[in-house]
Amino acid sequence: MLGPAEVRRIAMALPEVTEAGQGTTPSFQVRGRTFAAVVADGTRAQLHLKEADVRAAVEEDPAVFSGLLRQRRLLLEVDLAAVDPALFARLTERAWAWRAPRRLADTGGR
Repeated sequence: MLGPAEVRRIAMALPEVTEAGQGTTPSFQVRGRTFAAVVADGTRAQLHLKEADVRAAVEEDPAVFSGLLRQRRLLLEVDLAAVDPALFARLTERAWAWRAPRRLADTGGR
């Protein structure tokens, strides 16, 4: 089971990530662009992914993943108690790469 501390550890391990607070909701940014956040109750996380990736995850495991429309953008909402930690880490890396500037993402942050 993942919690906010594990989400923070996974996100902050990626290159050039900063943590921003939105009230009681920590969010994680790469060069000012949010790619992940923990919801206020700490039981779910939201990842910014390509719409096709969101839809594929929801279709594959709707008990773990759901789509959330926020400001005309479809986000992936993840049940932290149910998600496989390795899968969550891979999806977080994908969200980071999607939101990072192309040059940074192409080099993996190196």
